[in-house]
Amino acid sequence: MNAFVEIPLAYRLALMFAAGILLGHLANLLAFALSSDPRRSPWSGLHPYDDKSRWLDRLPLVGWFRLSRKSDQLGRAFWVLPLLAELGMGALCAGLYYWEVGLGMLLSGGQVAPGRIPPSPITWEIMHALFGAHVALSFFMLVATLIDFDERVIPDEITVPGTLIGLMLAAGYAWTLMPVDAHIKPPGIQFVEFMTLVYPGRSYPDQWPAWLEAPKQTLPLFVALAVFWFWCLSLLPWLWLPRRGFEKAVRMFVGHAVRSPYFPSMLTIAVCGGAGIVLVWSLGGPGWAALLSALAGLAMGGGLIWSVRLIFAAILGKEAMGFGDVTLLAMIGTYMGWQAPIFIFFVAPCVGLVFGGAQWALGMGREIPYGPFLCLATVAVIIAWRWFWGMFMDYFQPVANMPVSPILMLLSLFVVVGCLFGAVKLAYRSYQHRKSQIA
Repeated sequence: MNAFVEIPLAYRLALMFAAGILLGHLANLLAFALSSDPRRSPWSGLHPYDDKSRWLDRLPLVGWFRLSRKSDQLGRAFWVLPLLAELGMGALCAGLYYWEVGLGMLLSGGQVAPGRIPPSPITWEIMHALFGAHVALSFFMLVATLIDFDERVIPDEITVPGTLIGLMLAAGYAWTLMPVDAHIKPPGIQFVEFMTLVYPGRSYPDQWPAWLEAPKQTLPLFVALAVFWFWCLSLLPWLWLPRRGFEKAVRMFVGHAVRSPYFPSMLTIAVCGGAGIVLVWSLGGPGWAALLSALAGLAMGGGLIWSVRLIFAAILGKEAMGFGDVTLLAMIGTYMGWQAPIFIFFVAPCVGLVFGGAQWALGMGREIPYGPFLCLATVAVIIAWRWFWGMFMDYFQPVANMPVSPILMLLSLFVVVGCLFGAVKLAYRSYQHRKSQIA
């Protein structure tokens, strides 16, 4: 690490830009491979000029200008979005590296930047670990965005591996979660507090509550396993028909899930993941504290979108969000804890209004993929994390000290959103009734 950080920052930024372009190219490959019709891939051999294809067609950036010859087969501008994805991923990697490592903005607001307080070895380690986790999250979000733009769906083949990697990163190195405070003592930062289940108010390890201590307490283990296994269960095809009785509905539900082609893989994930959670619990330490926070982020991120999805379905009679948006924000929560998805949940509609309004004004249709807005909001929250957390930390204080803080926060949001949409629905029905009377 010391040898790498001694390289001039400009060269490291150039390296990150090149690495980001390669990641963007890999994201394009995965997006085409996971599409509903892989034959739409520009490398699928559908064009009569394919006998003239060269290895240059598969190069990042350059290849897309060459592949533009297939525009009559795949669409006039099919190559523009993949090209922008590779450039954007390169710019994002370089920009995040400069922001998080070059300036040290996530840890202490730039107080450890070169020329101020020399960063200590532990600072460089945490900075690069945070940067690596955010690049991994950005990669999965980019693939999800590309597919959602084209097909209005986010496949589990992206969000499931992304979620598992997020959980493993948290358990393996707790400081990949969002930082909340840095203890500065010359010649640099000596210790960094990371986001935990009960922060703010209680930090790890000084004020870590006894009821979460591992391996002494088994209750948090059962809660962690329940969250993980419910996530696995939610990914299976659901069939719930209560009209013939509760017992028969349960048998049909279980039978439908077991016969699903996804059942063997999800059972394997449930068993191996459960064993991993038990192992981390038995070891205790910061890995267990971070894993609990990541699982709470999974529950909060998925629960927020799922609750809104159910409310919209009950009020409007149709789905307003796909289940892919649920798994997407659940994946994001594993990298950032349970507090950050709340910021993302409220920032994403603001981003969506801007792009959705532009789409409506240009006559490009009313159906808007919501996944890209969640991804853009996530990047915005990461970059402005110190502002978000500094501004709203006090609002989390009373709830974070409660033993079931994520559940209480989720239920309160569910009630608020439900009341809001209930009031809107009641007003709309009243308006329709008066309109019919006038007619």
